[in-house]
Amino acid sequence: SEDGVQEIGFGPDSDDGAAAVVTQPDGRLVVGGFARGNEQHDFAFVRLDPNGELDSGFSADGRATVAFAEGSVFLNDLSLSASGDVVAVGSAGAPYCEDLAVARLRPDGSPDPTFGSGGAQSLDFGQCGPAGGESGQSAVIQTDGRIVVGGLSSYGVSLGPGAHRASPLLVRLEQDGDLDRSFPVLTGELPVPGVLDVAVQPIGILGVGSSVQYSEFADFVLFRRQADGAPDRSFPRPDGSVSTNFDARTDEATALNVQGDGRILVAGMVALESDARVGIARYLMDHGRRDQDADGIRDKPDRCPRGYAKRRRGCPRLKDDGRVSLRLIGNGPSVHGFLSSNYLECLDRRRVLMLKPRPGRDRVVRSLKSEYSSDIDTGEFSPNLNPGRYYARVPRSVEPVGICRALRSELVRIRK
Repeated sequence: SEDGVQEIGFGPDSDDGAAAVVTQPDGRLVVGGFARGNEQHDFAFVRLDPNGELDSGFSADGRATVAFAEGSVFLNDLSLSASGDVVAVGSAGAPYCEDLAVARLRPDGSPDPTFGSGGAQSLDFGQCGPAGGESGQSAVIQTDGRIVVGGLSSYGVSLGPGAHRASPLLVRLEQDGDLDRSFPVLTGELPVPGVLDVAVQPIGILGVGSSVQYSEFADFVLFRRQADGAPDRSFPRPDGSVSTNFDARTDEATALNVQGDGRILVAGMVALESDARVGIARYLMDHGRRDQDADGIRDKPDRCPRGYAKRRRGCPRLKDDGRVSLRLIGNGPSVHGFLSSNYLECLDRRRVLMLKPRPGRDRVVRSLKSEYSSDIDTGEFSPNLNPGRYYARVPRSVEPVGICRALRSELVRIRK
């Protein structure tokens, strides 16, 4: 466009904007956004030649629109199929009652009549009123043509008791726009308040977001779901996720990219006390043995081919020697226990022995396993005990990350 800048409008009285862009293999650009007239709000698309001019082979004049029901329309992301189809996701509908909106165009820019109703599909999951409705934030097209959409199933209003409370959304659509019944509609089961970007791999679906919303405790979260929607247990946490903390006030992951070597890049915002910066994390996706000292690096050469950190020399050890804290809280007739550690393997399903002191050898009265709680990052256990004095003991265990140390708690008294 001679000066590197191009402006495109959809009419003299139209309020237009762009939100997403994809590059075709031939170098042409497809840009998606909105076109808002006096009575109609549409998804809007343009295709540009490499020189910045409108492509006349796309909807005759390089511009295309897809209409939804009356109300606000927001386009948030575009995805390009191998055959050249363009898929757009966002939201459409009345304020605080928007539906998930998905549109598909053919390579020539015409709405695909086999998709939804005239190339447009609206999906209502029942989130109206203060909940705020549904919104698609990201889309990716699988090799079989099915569409994975991540976003929000509710995002709340700015005032009142439900302010800013978001719920995630992850769905998969068939090629005709209907819900894929082999994949569950995932909302509250996901480890993020909103799915802000998605990608597909042969072994599952990746998504990113933050651990909590608008909080000083928010971390980057990368999660993977299997083809049937179940959590990928190869990830560190039981819910199929891994989190990263930048030691900042708030960490918000918003984008991911799968590299050619299979490693995953996640980017977002890191808010410090006085300013905000870009945060980038890269994750290993090696399906073999995990790194043995839990530093994020696959150790070469593998110095422990037959075991994990069983000798002081010759094998990597945990950076903090597998430090685990053990705490018991007596509360009337019951007791609650908590295991805390930097390593999930030292928390989840860890064997805990409850003992009663007595002359000679103390008696084991309970043997149970801790249950990991992702809400507070602990391994919890709550044995039922008769009145008396007790303490907990966690034997040493050898795990893929190294040795988890043995521990003993203070005595607690259970009263009637």
